Amino acid sequence: MARIKPEIKMTRFILAALALSVATLSAASGQQRIGFIDSQALRQRLPAFQEIQSELERLQLSFQQEARDRENKLQAKQEAYTKQELLMSEASRTAKQQEMEAEFRELQQYAQDKLGPEGELFRQNLDRSSPIYKRVNEILKTMAEEEGYDFILDAAVGGVIVFADPKHDLTEQLIAKLMEPVPETEVIAE
Repeated sequence: MARIKPEIKMTRFILAALALSVATLSAASGQQRIGFIDSQALRQRLPAFQEIQSELERLQLSFQQEARDRENKLQAKQEAYTKQELLMSEASRTAKQQEMEAEFRELQQYAQDKLGPEGELFRQNLDRSSPIYKRVNEILKTMAEEEGYDFILDAAVGGVIVFADPKHDLTEQLIAKLMEPVPETEVIAE
């Protein structure tokens, strides 16, 4: 999977720490209600996320295989060139070297385009996960409104929650709501 850049991780950590600080100060006055979820557990247990993960793993293997195939072809050309190098004219050697260098750059570009931090695999993950995250956010908003939560934090993001009473863990409740059939009006709206 795509790696998250260190500056994004730090920004998330700072924002989560700030939210937790504000929530803690507000909660100390007894006026705020705080809940939390574990998005990591959500991704591991929801069948929709598991399907996406399986699809992305297949796609990743396909991209990696294509990169290996290209690399093997390039290596075979390099070996053939090495065997023939002394018999070639200077112009032929230069042309062959340039051709192999261009193919190497194409291989690197392919790997970046498909598997890089903002490559196709990353975009596919976003595209396929976005509708689920949209639904998660809608359900969390409804839960917060119906049950009077002022804050719902994610224990998996940045790991800033050191301790939380399990009675405030909304993960199971969220999973149960996500497993409910989607009403027809929501399906049509998407």
